[in-house]
Amino acid sequence: MLAHLPTVSATGAGLFVLGAGYGSWDVAMNVQASGVDRAVGRDLMPRYHGCWSLGGFVGAGFGTAAAAVGLSSSVHFALVAVVVAVGVLVALRWFLPDARATPAAPARSRQRVLLTRRLVLIGVVTLCATCIEGAAADWLALYLHDGRSTGQAAAAAGFAVFSVAMAVSRFGGTTTIEHLGRAGAVRLGGLLAGLGVLATVAAPGVVGAFVGAAAWGAGVAVVFPAAMSAGGETPGRGAEGIATVATIGYGGFLLGPPLIGLLAQHVGLGSALLVLLVLAAGAVALAPAVRPHAREPAGSVGRSAA
Repeated sequence: MLAHLPTVSATGAGLFVLGAGYGSWDVAMNVQASGVDRAVGRDLMPRYHGCWSLGGFVGAGFGTAAAAVGLSSSVHFALVAVVVAVGVLVALRWFLPDARATPAAPARSRQRVLLTRRLVLIGVVTLCATCIEGAAADWLALYLHDGRSTGQAAAAAGFAVFSVAMAVSRFGGTTTIEHLGRAGAVRLGGLLAGLGVLATVAAPGVVGAFVGAAAWGAGVAVVFPAAMSAGGETPGRGAEGIATVATIGYGGFLLGPPLIGLLAQHVGLGSALLVLLVLAAGAVALAPAVRPHAREPAGSVGRSAA
């Protein structure tokens, strides 16, 4: 539909509907992932988010192929919609039933769930992560090109390094959490992301900047999925917990990149990116907020919903 909307305002409305649907879909996926984590007694959430990163690579590849063969946007979008719809319908057959393992919270608690201190702190951790990630998506390649005087191909490759490092780190995130604990993994991730940003801006040469981009991506990778896991452990209110954390966290994609751009007008892009060090420090300081509640017994999710 987006390919056929006639005006800018209509396109904006269409994108709003798309964003609303995607947001609901995203929360539902994380709720299901949290249920699987509780059922098996492991933090598998980073691997699911690694698949999200992998999907970005696959989508970019299909987009490149469509452009190469001259496929119209209408046909391209329609094919993507069909593939996605079929894939979702097939995947839903293996979804666990909705969890009912914990008793429903009292009505007063239900009203206060959005204001609990723990969820707000987890949301702030997520906000720090999305600001750091969003800044890379919007500004890293531009900084490498303008601030580090690389060619366009090298600048694009720098962002690819960031993205690959993020995907690899997420697929290994379960092991990291099992060794360090969830809070320890977030603390290490925030520290590594901060060092990566610093190296990207200050390390000598293109190689130093690329090493920084890799550390930036690898560090920030585990923070968001760890926060989703923590939000899903809200007693009796896992779905609302994830929705609350996601709502706060996605504000980072809205606030972070424009803030970097505004600062860059006054102090330059490299100096503006250094504000991400404050956010990385925030993730490190608030890491204890994502510590897990007691696990439910393995299999309790499926049995309780039967």
